[in-house]
Amino acid sequence: MFKYNEQKHSFRYRTGKLIENMLSALGMRTLDSQFLFSYIIMFSLTGFSLLCVYMALQDPTQVHWLKASMISSALVLVMVIFGRMFGLTVMMRQVKNLRDHLRVLAEGNFSVPIEVDNMRNEIGQNYTAYNEIILGIGDLLQKVTQTSSRVSVGADQVSTTLYDTSRGTSVQLQEIEQLAAAITEMAATVQEVAQSASLAAQSADQADKSAGRGHTLLNQTVDSIRIVADRVTESGEVIAELAAGSQKVSQILDVIKEIAEQTNLLALNAAIEAARAGDQGRGFAVVADEVRTLALRTQESTQSIAVIIDQLQTQSESAVKVIQRSHDEVANCVSNADHAGKALAEIVDSVSVISDMNTQIATAAEEQSQVAQDMDHNINLVADQARRTNSFADQTVSATGQISKHVQQLNDELGHFKTLVKGVDLSAAKSAHLSWKTRLRAFLDGKATLSLKEAVSHHDCAFGKWYYSAGLEKYGHLAELKAIEKPHEQLHAQVREAISYKDARDFAAAERCYDQVSEISASIVDLLNQLEDNIAVSIKS
Repeated sequence: MFKYNEQKHSFRYRTGKLIENMLSALGMRTLDSQFLFSYIIMFSLTGFSLLCVYMALQDPTQVHWLKASMISSALVLVMVIFGRMFGLTVMMRQVKNLRDHLRVLAEGNFSVPIEVDNMRNEIGQNYTAYNEIILGIGDLLQKVTQTSSRVSVGADQVSTTLYDTSRGTSVQLQEIEQLAAAITEMAATVQEVAQSASLAAQSADQADKSAGRGHTLLNQTVDSIRIVADRVTESGEVIAELAAGSQKVSQILDVIKEIAEQTNLLALNAAIEAARAGDQGRGFAVVADEVRTLALRTQESTQSIAVIIDQLQTQSESAVKVIQRSHDEVANCVSNADHAGKALAEIVDSVSVISDMNTQIATAAEEQSQVAQDMDHNINLVADQARRTNSFADQTVSATGQISKHVQQLNDELGHFKTLVKGVDLSAAKSAHLSWKTRLRAFLDGKATLSLKEAVSHHDCAFGKWYYSAGLEKYGHLAELKAIEKPHEQLHAQVREAISYKDARDFAAAERCYDQVSEISASIVDLLNQLEDNIAVSIKS
């Protein structure tokens, strides 16, 4: 309660309060009734004084009327003086109280209501209404502070969500760009496949035609081989006949050989007989000798012919065997040629199928190439949209950072006000805590500077100063506040590590520290929210 004691012990104040209390005891509790009573007394005394003057003027011998007039006038004067001295003293004291209290309000202190001496008169009632206004302003400041705190928390959540979204869209954009590059490459590859398939279709068509010609030539070759086989068969038959003829010649030679031997024997016998005849048989001996010589020569020729015939028979047999083998080989060739013909026919059919398939593949590849080009166009549109989304997310993160900054400025301004409402400083402390996370995010994004010197300990930050002073003093008995100390210390440790990693250009480690800061900050905010709920419940109860 805001009290003013500088005039309470003065004689005028005590006398004025005595008169006010006497009038209140007589039932005149309001200033209007007290002033009305004073006016009635003064007007009555003034009227009585005028009556006394009138009566004295009518009868100068009536001196008592003049004395009565003087006495009533003196009473009126005394009442005026007393009213001025004592009544206005009380009123001026109330006015000064109001003035001094307004000066206190001008300093932002709404935590002390003005003292109400008498709630039954108008000034006391005005003071009561005035205190209600102060309390209402305190409630309003609390609501504004809590709302700004909620806005700060919401902005922090939005900023965190948008940052995660931005980080996700950045990763997605990279993947989309990689996909776009892959699709572009695929489109080029598909186009090459289409061209290759078209060339393959042309080659398959040419192969089909070549295979057809080869099949025709193979059929002709098979026919020629069959003719050769027939000729080989005929040659075998001729050689077989030749072998048979040589066999017959051999038989004839045997006969000639026998005849030559008989002739030689006869010539020998004739020579013997001629020798027996002497000179008469000399001529016959010459003839016999010539016959024997001729028989010997015939025998020798027969032997030579026999040798030749034997060689001819041997060669004929060899020729028959060779021709037989040739016939077998030709038969195998015919069989293989038949198989080759069938295989070539199958190849022709397969090449025809391949040609059709290549044509279909070429058509499908052309269509796929068009689809790939459409996909490439669409994925580039998606990539552009992802870039815009990422840009919008960054802008929104920046905007929420500005909102958090303005909210913190608002909380700083609201922190200059003192109210009777509990929990206002708690909301401001919450906003002060969240500002660290915002500053760290801006620092990691390269939008602000932050040094290890600025990353003070958990005792020296704005939240820490409140925690170890007013926080513990007001709410130290609550478990939620005690539970905040450890994570708050861990948060500052993570902030310092993030700054060190960023300065060392280890951005991945700095981001991991920021993620830890986000988790710790969320737990601290949850504890502060629970603390606010407990305080609200205690206020209501």
